[in-house]
Amino acid sequence: MPSPRELATAARAFEARLSGLDASADPQWRDHFEGVCGALPATVTAPGSRRGQLAVFEALCGPVPDVETLLTPVGRWTLLPRKELLSRLCALALARRPGILRSCVRRTARLALADMVGHAYEPLRDLPFTGPNVPGQVAERPPIDWAIVGYQDLTSRRLWPDRSMRRLARFALPRVAARHILPPETHNRLPDTLDTVARVEPWFA
Repeated sequence: MPSPRELATAARAFEARLSGLDASADPQWRDHFEGVCGALPATVTAPGSRRGQLAVFEALCGPVPDVETLLTPVGRWTLLPRKELLSRLCALALARRPGILRSCVRRTARLALADMVGHAYEPLRDLPFTGPNVPGQVAERPPIDWAIVGYQDLTSRRLWPDRSMRRLARFALPRVAARHILPPETHNRLPDTLDTVARVEPWFA
């Protein structure tokens, strides 16, 4: 059972996330956010209103999650600032597919990935090579595409604590997400997603 201190920390993190919903979303969602907020009564969306923040969250994402769901591994990721969430999603996708970094031969592409995942780059680079090489044009996709793959990994295993948390994370990604990033053969023999989440997290400590 989580301690009262852990629960209080998670609740504060959720409150901080509520106060910066628009700032933590990809710019492609701006019109959507403005439309949803514009449909709410002005008395509800007054600046700094706690009630207004909850109303906006419910309108955008769905029911407010219970605090225990915020303490799950993926729940904690969802409460992070956008850049930190994207870094972990990108690292998750790469950790499950070591062949991507091995196939990424262009320096500019490698530097972009290193910039996205930060301190996790060296552990990712040193992972045993267990998967197939991927075509160069796939390996050199921009880091945001790999964050999308990481999000899809979690979604396919239904690892988001609930729909509202999944939706909250989705706003960190472009509204028009790239599709079919990976060729079908790269989906074979992948390590377990939740195990990989646990493996990735210490790289960002």
